[in-house]
Amino acid sequence: MLGDLARESEDCHRGGKNMAALACLFVLVEQAVKLATNRIEGNFHECSRLLREEGLISEEEFLTINQLREIRNRMFHESHYA
Repeated sequence: MLGDLARESEDCHRGGKNMAALACLFVLVEQAVKLATNRIEGNFHECSRLLREEGLISEEEFLTINQLREIRNRMFHESHYA
């Protein structure tokens, strides 16, 4: 699944569909975090926080993932894009 998302993102980017490429990358990161915490459902922020607490990701990686989450939320859950 993660490989498929990565390939789809690359294909979208090559085709000039950059929003679709970003969407694939956001989903890829979220699914990787959830797989690492052995959760199918759940709060993305909580899952990434658990990885940080367990030492599986660094503070810097946690902050980067959190920034991606915030960007994703603005792009796909709020009306901040055309």
